[in-house]
Amino acid sequence: VTELMDEVACLSDSTSEEHSLSSYTSESFDDNASIVTVIRLVNDAVDNVESEVSNMDKEQRRNSPG
Repeated sequence: VTELMDEVACLSDSTSEEHSLSSYTSESFDDNASIVTVIRLVNDAVDNVESEVSNMDKEQRRNSPG
């Protein structure tokens, strides 16, 4: 990413373009971080549900006649 930023800095003479680009990339990094956080939360929730379901299955098998 830094190489890309250096290239853009060389190509663009105006500092405003450079600034808007750097603010845009930092925003997209924040978005990626929040997306990763959401994915982790969802995975944790899925793991919890799966473990609860498997525990319920064990209880049912233990309580079922036969």
